Order: sequence, then C-alpha cells, then structure tokens
Amino acid sequence: MGRILSVYNLIGYSASSIGALASSLPAYLGNSLYVIRSMYLVYAIAGLVMVIVYSALGGIESSRRGIGLRG
Repeated sequence: MGRILSVYNLIGYSASSIGALASSLPAYLGNSLYVIRSMYLVYAIAGLVMVIVYSALGGIESSRRGIGLRG
C-alpha cells in the first residue's frame, strides 16, 4: 500500500511542478496572443486525452472480493 501511495504522490507532485513551469512559458516565449492560445490548445488536448484514458478505465473491475475497508 505504501508503494502505491508513493507513486501516486510522485505523479501528483510532478504534474504540479510541470504545471508551475508551464505557467511561466509566456514570459519566456513572449506575451503574444499566439503563445497564450497555443497553451490553451495544449491544455484542451491534455484534457481530452485524460477523458479518453478515464473512459477506458471505467470497465475495469476487481476480480477479488474482500478488497477495501468493508470487504
């Protein structure tokens, strides 16, 4: 269980730090409208990819009984 939580935290903190770095991209690339629109486009594509991934995971069920607090 500890390993799962550590991987979960690693992914969460990595995504947070990448997001913080990405928020400073317009300053490095110039504050043009094209750069900001491109960032929104990348953000929208990432959201669509996550929707596809989560919808694919929706059919996964546990084959073992007794997993969880009430099991």
